[in-house]
Amino acid sequence: MLLVSLFIFWAFLHFYLRGVSSKPEEIYTVLQDSPGTSLGSSIIEGEIKRNVPLFEELIKQGLSPQKVALLTESLGIIFDPRKAKPGEKYRVHLVGEDSISRFEYLPGGLYKYVVWSTPDGYLPALEAKKCGYSLKALSTEVRTSLWEAISSEGEGAQLILKFANIFAWEIDFLTDPRPGDRFTIIYEVYGMEDEEPIYGEVIAAHYNLSGEDHYAFLYQDPEGRRDYYNLEGNSLRRTLLRSPLNYGRISSGYSFARFHPIYKIWRPHLGVDYAAPGGTPVVSAGDGEVSYLGWKRGFGKYVEVKHPGGIVTSYG
Repeated sequence: MLLVSLFIFWAFLHFYLRGVSSKPEEIYTVLQDSPGTSLGSSIIEGEIKRNVPLFEELIKQGLSPQKVALLTESLGIIFDPRKAKPGEKYRVHLVGEDSISRFEYLPGGLYKYVVWSTPDGYLPALEAKKCGYSLKALSTEVRTSLWEAISSEGEGAQLILKFANIFAWEIDFLTDPRPGDRFTIIYEVYGMEDEEPIYGEVIAAHYNLSGEDHYAFLYQDPEGRRDYYNLEGNSLRRTLLRSPLNYGRISSGYSFARFHPIYKIWRPHLGVDYAAPGGTPVVSAGDGEVSYLGWKRGFGKYVEVKHPGGIVTSYG
């Protein structure tokens, strides 16, 4: 079974790459940046700190307030310096001791804000960051959880969530995985200058759940719709998701006799309680119409959703 799975993935990857090999710019792209620094020049690099405006941050680097004022005024044409976020980076190119030749502000994403020094003053511009593209494959085994398995290979949370979302209609990654399950992911990675890599699309995925194979292949139809399909060509989307949360833990399961943690008595618990950090997104199990939104005794904030076919799900 494992050899069959590997062959299918090899064949898919071979034909996928062959299909795009005629367009190398889709496989690897480098956007040319401006020339480097010249003789006698220097670079100041830093990042925005909490509760410290960009203006103040640049003055702390030894730049004159007058030049910083002109620089930030020009930057404000394309980016509001007041919206600078802690952790975002900047770079100042100097000629001599304090003559600014170029300023770069690097927020997250594909672009950076640049201010050039010209004989007529400062000129702002939006430039593409240097960007490299690669197609990677990860194949490993679950020991404790999917999260541990992927993160132990050096990959980040966004890849874990992308993978879990693909199989959300078939696998509840909170309860279903077992030690020994194996999975494979083929995915895109964009390398951005001065930043952590950004994950693109998951091109194909496979998860062997207790001996049962689940496949997903990204496909775009002639109308431009992109979605994931299995080996039979069927969409992975179903009426309802297996779980409203990608990750967390089940603090209390469905039971006709649960010891109530507050009332200290045995009583039915006709639902599933999930525990997750504050701010964790909760999604509806499927498309539907909100039939109730408000406060309900025993639940607190409560949402009820009616789905096609007379199905109702509730969240509280």
